[in-house]
Amino acid sequence: MTGTPLPNQLRILVSVILATGTVVFYLLPIWAGVFSDFYHFSQSEIGFLLAADMGAQTVSALIARYWVHRWRWRPVLVVSAAVAMLANFACIAAETYSLLLFLRCTTGFFAGTMVALVYATIAGARNPDREFAFAMATQVALGAAAIWSSTWLLNSWGPA
Repeated sequence: MTGTPLPNQLRILVSVILATGTVVFYLLPIWAGVFSDFYHFSQSEIGFLLAADMGAQTVSALIARYWVHRWRWRPVLVVSAAVAMLANFACIAAETYSLLLFLRCTTGFFAGTMVALVYATIAGARNPDREFAFAMATQVALGAAAIWSSTWLLNSWGPA
């Protein structure tokens, strides 16, 4: 076997980063209802909003092929997490469709950067199948928790 074993702390970090970077995909059906019922966006606008994260993550993943093994991962991870978090929070206050679309693209791009780092870390591990399975289990658990709590969050905090 090649690669290095992942210490438990890194395994947990990698799994949490993958889960937070992709949890948006679990929430897309809920967001579609919120965008329709509360914001009255057209079907076309909703489609673009729902595709924004996925499209930006795809672009980010394609670009990562060229930089992921050349740049220091810690600063990239910190910047990506900070920008993704700030853009997500800014979505709460977005008052126009175009600003919300821009923020969803920004969030998706930087979340995709975080996910690309996770995949590179898993690929370099001694047992990538095991690490990927652990990361996917964490992702599904966080996604299930997000779906389960979405009704409570919507009722408590509103559509934003």
